Amino acid sequence: MKILHVDTQKGFRGGEQQLLWLVEGLSEFGVESVVACKKEEKLYERCLKKNIAVVPLSGNQIVDIFKIANALKDFDIMHAHAAKSHTVCAFAKALNKKRLVYTRRVDYKPKNNIVTDFKYKNTDRIVAISNFVADVLKNSLKIEGSIDVVYSATDTELQNNIDMDKVLHIKSEFNGFPLIGTAAALSPQKNIPNLINAAGFVLKKYPKAKFVVAGEGKLQKKLSDEINKKGLSGNFKLIGFKNDIENYIKAFDIFVLPSDFEGLGSTLLSAMVLKVPIVATDAGGAREVIIHNKTGILVAKKNSEELAKGIIKLIEDKRLANTLTAEAYRFVTDSFSTRRMAEKYFKIYKNLLDEY
Repeated sequence: MKILHVDTQKGFRGGEQQLLWLVEGLSEFGVESVVACKKEEKLYERCLKKNIAVVPLSGNQIVDIFKIANALKDFDIMHAHAAKSHTVCAFAKALNKKRLVYTRRVDYKPKNNIVTDFKYKNTDRIVAISNFVADVLKNSLKIEGSIDVVYSATDTELQNNIDMDKVLHIKSEFNGFPLIGTAAALSPQKNIPNLINAAGFVLKKYPKAKFVVAGEGKLQKKLSDEINKKGLSGNFKLIGFKNDIENYIKAFDIFVLPSDFEGLGSTLLSAMVLKVPIVATDAGGAREVIIHNKTGILVAKKNSEELAKGIIKLIEDKRLANTLTAEAYRFVTDSFSTRRMAEKYFKIYKNLLDEY
């Protein structure tokens, strides 16, 4: 079985990490994988570093449609890992007639237009990363067939990659207690302003607290201006993309996800494996990961005061924080391993090939 995985995204976010883990996991089932992605992007570089074969893409949709269609003659299935990749693959399928699998990772409705209709009708298997995402697709597109649900995964051995010297250095660098952080793209759906506003409430009670956001995106300047405007520059830092994000998450005393939209929230899984207590908004599939007062604290979306109350609760109730992290670790290692994800995709591929 040979799969061409397609990801035309810029940067390296949760979806790209999931793709890499899937490719590595599928190798245990004898699946040969090749990744088609934009040349010189972080995903391309990481594939080369891991000796994963690549098909370099240009970023021009028309050019890439023909490039993928030409490459497909050597593959059984193409697997699109993002919405724009889905578009490219659907048109490539029209030229090459190969089977197409698409993984939907976001929880907002697809655009209602002729292109959306075309690409979903030309997809052989639709996979959602949570039940919530599956329901959004069913309700918005009126899909008659079944949608497979395969949860995103995390590296359950992530703790073994931690450099404790680096973790201690990060803690001393920010020199605050508690150290509260997140790892997220600086994009509208992640609602970093929600965390900025919550920080204002927390700092009234804990003025030595420090807030850290690891990630990059188009809103960086706007967010920096907002931090400065609120007088929080001494306590709230945007630190950009980090290759060793696990060390930063491990350094946090509390991990916060302030999003308005989440397909699942793969960074939540990392925090759970690393035994960092979590406060998250009730955003899409995040509620399938964070069970309130069991695996973390869940608060309403777009409510900075409630987000702050959740953070303060974990600062003040160490017994609760310890109980939540222990249950979260058990839950994530049982249900969200990379092997479990790879096995489910392998079965989807196999069933699809058996049908032809």
